[in-house]
Amino acid sequence: MKKLFLISVCLAVFIPIKAQSLKTAIAEIGCKQIKISAAKPQSLTDKELKQWLESFKILSKNSFTAKCGGYKYLFEEEFFTDEADAEARLPKISEIPSVKEDKSDFGTPILLREGFRVKNKIYTVGAFTYFLELEGYVKKYKNKLAKEIRRVGQNP
Repeated sequence: MKKLFLISVCLAVFIPIKAQSLKTAIAEIGCKQIKISAAKPQSLTDKELKQWLESFKILSKNSFTAKCGGYKYLFEEEFFTDEADAEARLPKISEIPSVKEDKSDFGTPILLREGFRVKNKIYTVGAFTYFLELEGYVKKYKNKLAKEIRRVGQNP
């Protein structure tokens, strides 16, 4: 019973710390107005979203919106059990759940995003405007975030 309590306390503390480190990394690359984002399409039920996350073996996910260079971006961090599951997810980061016919409320950032893997995590940066993807800004902020996440990972 004591072990179970300690494990639950550790998990309760661990996830917010990880979310905070992503938020800190977003701030370090020069973004402002960083806010937690639900990043969930309205037409999708919680059960459907859970099934979709399980199909990719995603254990948990942190999402933030932020203003970078005057435009709004979506930053996400997905946690996986192991590196193989994370690696399998990376080429499919633009896929949207196929549980509903109507995809009209899926946000543009899901479709206009780039990502990278660090160990058992996938990080993505998505744009709310197609122009930003065309001009290479999504890639620019993805590269900045990757550099910051890797820097912090080497200097905990």
